[in-house]
Amino acid sequence: MQKDEEIQITLQPTVPFGCYGVIGMVPDSNTPKCSHFIQLYYPEVTEEQCTIDETVHGPLPKINNNQAVCGAEIKGFYAYDIREDSSPSMTAVTMNITSPFFSLSDPTVYKLGLITKHGGTHKIWKGSSLDQIQLTISNGKFVPRVCYAHVDPHMWTFTQRKYDINNFAGDFILYKHDMLGIEIQMRTTKCNNNRAYCACAVAVRAGGDVFLINLCGKMRDVGMTSCKDGGTLVIQQENEYNYNVFTNIGTLVKIKILSGRYKNLLNIDVHLAPKDVGATKGLCGTFNGANKHEKYLSRAGTSLSMSAFIQEWVVRSTDTNFLDKSCDISVEAWQESGQSLYCTCNCFSKDGKICNDATAVATCSPTQYVNCSISFSKATEFCEYYYDDCDINRNGRRSASYYNPGAEMARRAHLSRLSHRFITKRESATQDNISEDMAREFCTNKIVTRMVTEREQLLNGMKLETVIEECTWDVFTGGDIGWADTHQASTFAMIEAGYKRDANFTLTNAAEFREFKINACQNNCSGHCTNKGKCECDELYFGPECAQNKSIGPVIEDITGGGFCDQRYGSECRCFFVQTEALLNSFRCRIVRYEKFLNGETAHVGTETTNGRHRNIYNGDCCFGEMRRKRSSDSNADSDVMNYVYDISISNDGQTFGPSTSVYIYDSLCLTKQTERVGNVTFKIKDNTCLISGNCQVYNAAALSNPCYKCIPGKSQIQWTYDCNSQQVSTTAIVIVVSMGTFVLFILIACTIVYLKKTKQSKRLIFASNDFTSKIYNEPAKPVFNSKTL
Repeated sequence: MQKDEEIQITLQPTVPFGCYGVIGMVPDSNTPKCSHFIQLYYPEVTEEQCTIDETVHGPLPKINNNQAVCGAEIKGFYAYDIREDSSPSMTAVTMNITSPFFSLSDPTVYKLGLITKHGGTHKIWKGSSLDQIQLTISNGKFVPRVCYAHVDPHMWTFTQRKYDINNFAGDFILYKHDMLGIEIQMRTTKCNNNRAYCACAVAVRAGGDVFLINLCGKMRDVGMTSCKDGGTLVIQQENEYNYNVFTNIGTLVKIKILSGRYKNLLNIDVHLAPKDVGATKGLCGTFNGANKHEKYLSRAGTSLSMSAFIQEWVVRSTDTNFLDKSCDISVEAWQESGQSLYCTCNCFSKDGKICNDATAVATCSPTQYVNCSISFSKATEFCEYYYDDCDINRNGRRSASYYNPGAEMARRAHLSRLSHRFITKRESATQDNISEDMAREFCTNKIVTRMVTEREQLLNGMKLETVIEECTWDVFTGGDIGWADTHQASTFAMIEAGYKRDANFTLTNAAEFREFKINACQNNCSGHCTNKGKCECDELYFGPECAQNKSIGPVIEDITGGGFCDQRYGSECRCFFVQTEALLNSFRCRIVRYEKFLNGETAHVGTETTNGRHRNIYNGDCCFGEMRRKRSSDSNADSDVMNYVYDISISNDGQTFGPSTSVYIYDSLCLTKQTERVGNVTFKIKDNTCLISGNCQVYNAAALSNPCYKCIPGKSQIQWTYDCNSQQVSTTAIVIVVSMGTFVLFILIACTIVYLKKTKQSKRLIFASNDFTSKIYNEPAKPVFNSKTL
């Protein structure tokens, strides 16, 4: 079998098997079917064959089959069937076999077996196995190829065709599998001193899982936007700026977040898998194994000009856009879309150790990575955050500062559409005088180094002369030599992927690999790169490059709700999502609470500091304890609470907090917010509503303790209005007296009986009374809806 194909294995039973039945039985619609299940198993499973680490060691064979356990079901016979047909023939069954892809060093020979299941038929058929089949796998049409979008962005296709889309802004389909539910999209925005457009967002979808990095506009977000499969994507985080995303067929997407003056921009590399051969579309092109410099193809496969080709792969209104934050992306899970499941033939316990069984039976999954000793923690962690944000029934939802997940995600998505300046001014005015020859010389010296030329075979078809040409254009037109660093980083990332995709080469050249890791540290970790190629920062600094200073208070760029929390539908407004430029995993949160009164005065309620929950370098959560709200006295109705203001700030060192961001807590039932041009926020009581003792009331709503006190906005919006005539009062009083008399008599009798039966027990009754006067009609405030008070 070739790596990019499927083959069929056919099993032809030669001896019929029977099923137990009552003598003389004639099968009917209620008779269980007579069948036997034959399972696939892999007799030589070892833990090393299913390890995905720095070099991505080998896999195990998989089978496309939609059953819970991989194999085939064979129809058998009852005795009645044999009597009716003296020459019964067993029906052949087929199984589609396909190989996985982890690296170029995957095993090429497998031995597969079939074994009958223990149960269902006569004991002579239980646990029987056939001779093993040897499966030999060749590369076929597959050769290592990469498609990339670098810097602004310079494009390189699977067919090694070079073009630029730096004059086009928008959302694009970078890669789309023609038969499977796998797709990669990217978004571009202005960069290079507004001379071009660069990638600022990327989304990777496989089946029902979608991973998104969106740094466009005023958004910084990393995480999942759909987790319907929960395993079709494997996400490895090398550090906060580098992510490896593996699809369930082995396609590798390397995403690098640029830093320094080019922060919030992305380099995207897509490394081909065997099952991508002849099946990909989009800006990355289609590779069939031999078509070097293939034409620009439309969605229908017709030839186009370059500009028409770029426009052809803009995300249309009829396409599903994965580049915006959302809780309800229209995407089907792997099996829902009719895709075959992959059967994995390994057997490991939860602690990663191999099971004690002599053989490992194949089970189905939407991903070829299931049960391997790869860490799913990052994908699992991202999905936990997704459910926290989007599942309205999830525990703790009421503590969040919003109760409409869809509206909050739409607000966040809008941030990425806003204008944002990514690139600062050039380092000095003298750089305006960079000539094209100077730019080329500088780029050549930066890229063509011994570290690169000795490893050129790991570039997966990427050409150094092409990288130099792209670098020269950026440095010359942008007048900024800093662009050369980004091209050097993209070259290092390509070599690193080459090591990851060729395990045998990496193991054979371990010393060279370690040397490369040390020299490939991002910006040399600001001088703190270890001999393992990792950053170990000084105590004062943190981050992927040791460039963030803990003692500088972070600025909150965005907070849940955009700074408003509406308690209309029961939100407690205690937990807030925050976004900033750099967040330490042990960051702290501080809240200062204020009450705003109807008369315009402000009162400090309290201050609280707590540990934050770190999501990624940009995002975290601040959750605070429940506030015990003070109520104003009845003698000063004008001082009743109108709304609350929370000033929230964060700190990376636990001592130095950044500037505070205000969150306004209000009830939209009776309050409408007004934001002035200078940013001041005020609230106004809506027409036909009242705000009495800090609680919203609708028109004609009556006080709980006395129906004669009502909300009559025409007379007062901040006090109860007496609205009963004397006859109503008299009738009401009579009804109340009679009812209360009967009720009290019943209570006295019941209490006497209880007292006589339980003389050894005593209970203390606490009564609450409400005082009203004829002059001030302040209904005691209703308790704020809190599950703890129920």
